[in-house]
Amino acid sequence: MKTQTLTGILLLLLGLFSCQRGPWMEEARLFPDQNWIRFETQWFDFTPPAQQKSADLRLSLTYNENINLDRLPVMATIHAPSGEMRYRELMFHLRDESGQFQGAEILEESGRQWKLQMMMRQDFEFREEGLYRFEIENLSSKYDNPGLVSLELRVEAP
Repeated sequence: MKTQTLTGILLLLLGLFSCQRGPWMEEARLFPDQNWIRFETQWFDFTPPAQQKSADLRLSLTYNENINLDRLPVMATIHAPSGEMRYRELMFHLRDESGQFQGAEILEESGRQWKLQMMMRQDFEFREEGLYRFEIENLSSKYDNPGLVSLELRVEAP
């Protein structure tokens, strides 16, 4: 009787924890002095769970009012375990046509910030087991980019 009860409790706990929602990975890179230097490529590592074959990949850029860009182009490269690479150039639109900042406004002690999210890849298929590396390059024409606070990669169920 005790074994059946214990087995039932373990199965219940397994069911509860396996159904949890939320990202499989959520990792941010803070830029020193709130300045993403042009050639400081950001790397993120992720090993997908064995049972998961696809995910949504989202990028979030946090910036403040010191930004002097309207748009920020980035190159997103996915490095598969076999060495295969997939590239995609993306554009963060930091201001609209009237000059208003885009994204969700955040009030910090240091001042106002905005967090702008973008879909990097929707329903991306992990075709191989092992470590995937995500390389995000700043393609701005300027070396210094003051006002850029952080970059975040989020991997989540589609």
